[in-house]
Amino acid sequence: MSNLATDLARQLERNKAVTIKHRDFWQLPVWSYAVTFRRVKKYRLDILMRMILHVIDEMPIRRAAAIAELLVVEELFVTDLMEKLLRNQLIQETKTGYVLTPAGKQQLLAGIYEEEQEEEYRDLLFSPTHQTFLVADEEVETHEEAATPFRYAQAYEVPDRHEEQLVEGVKETLADEQEHAEGFVESLNGLVDYDDGELRWVTCYEFRLYDTVEKMTYVRVWNPLVNTWDAFLEAEIEEHEAPSWT
Repeated sequence: MSNLATDLARQLERNKAVTIKHRDFWQLPVWSYAVTFRRVKKYRLDILMRMILHVIDEMPIRRAAAIAELLVVEELFVTDLMEKLLRNQLIQETKTGYVLTPAGKQQLLAGIYEEEQEEEYRDLLFSPTHQTFLVADEEVETHEEAATPFRYAQAYEVPDRHEEQLVEGVKETLADEQEHAEGFVESLNGLVDYDDGELRWVTCYEFRLYDTVEKMTYVRVWNPLVNTWDAFLEAEIEEHEAPSWT
């Protein structure tokens, strides 16, 4: 077995009441999805941005200088904000001047400014056995084939993944990264792109233990995808096999 398995065995044997009766390793099937997405930062509209949107909504304006003069502010501030509004498609230029887009009207009404961030990429890993996405703390080695598939794994056929479910999977992976700083909230509205998924295999390590104090046999399973002992897989094994343990 690997160095990791050896380290795990030593960890378990620190409990002097525990004896390892059996050890094994096998591969858990997971579906890997390559997903591209953008986060969105949502701010409360500041006073100047709100006033610029109001002015554009109320009258034909061709130049940032005209808004700056009307609002009695530095033209540079107005120019910077209008470039941001154009970039995020809240305003657009027409033959008669600047106008609000539908998104601009909506955000002005709501008092919220949404700013799309740069595209990001994630590999999502869905476990048919767990029936959920598993979030790895760090990159985990996966394999194209399995020498010994997990004996109680669910079907390996490609699951029917809809975009909404992949969005939820991305949100799970980002849960610890989402920013809720003062002044804005970061969220995910949807996906830019995603693939059809690919079957991969992750090696897990199983130990059947006997506790001499409790007089009981039980199993521990280390799942690298969650970087800890996996209670779900342990329960699956014990449900099928515990009655036969002596």
